[in-house]
Amino acid sequence: MGAQFTVILLAELLILFLFSRAVTGSLAGMIHLFTRSRKLSISLLVILFLPGTIIHELAHLLSAGMMMVPVGEIEILPKIENDSVHLGSVEVAQTDIFRRAIIGLAPLFFGTGVILSLFWIAFGLFSLPLLSWWSAVLMYLVFAISNTMFSSRKDMEGIAVFLSVLFFLILAVAGAFYISGFSPAFLLEMLNASKTVSFFYKADLFLAIPIMVDLGLWGIAKIILGLKSA
Repeated sequence: MGAQFTVILLAELLILFLFSRAVTGSLAGMIHLFTRSRKLSISLLVILFLPGTIIHELAHLLSAGMMMVPVGEIEILPKIENDSVHLGSVEVAQTDIFRRAIIGLAPLFFGTGVILSLFWIAFGLFSLPLLSWWSAVLMYLVFAISNTMFSSRKDMEGIAVFLSVLFFLILAVAGAFYISGFSPAFLLEMLNASKTVSFFYKADLFLAIPIMVDLGLWGIAKIILGLKSA
């Protein structure tokens, strides 16, 4: 069961990644439809996703510090210049593939952790009612974070090489287990432990919420844009 819930978690992250691009584009089109101003539309989008953008850049900064990688200029807040937006950025010195990949993927790990922690605190620790102002604030934060926690094209530099090396390393280890006849049963035992299964089960439920929120907003935006263009 633990392995199944882990696969579901990875699938949910993939769905969130795909929806994050679609939702951002649809919301941008809908906002522009009402404002008729590109600059104002960009400004509203920046404000809408600001909490997620801040967490994204802080994840880069903290992971670089943990990896002992020097950082240069730091811009946590986005800047709007003319009709374009420059999101926050953290300049990171050149380093090895491993540390570069960790820093590049940090927003995904950090963002996922923040989302799960928010849900655990809200519904596990304080048992917030679903229909309340605090729940609305929670949903907004989860929406902003889940749609900005994925790595940008610049963040992905070197990650492809790292993932390729990791893939072949896993194949080599699996091959060594197979040839030696050694069964990594302890890994299956860890995945199927009650606490592990419970964690991934709750994580799957929590991550399903931002997916449904994205799906709802994307659908509403598509309907409005479709009616306006009809």
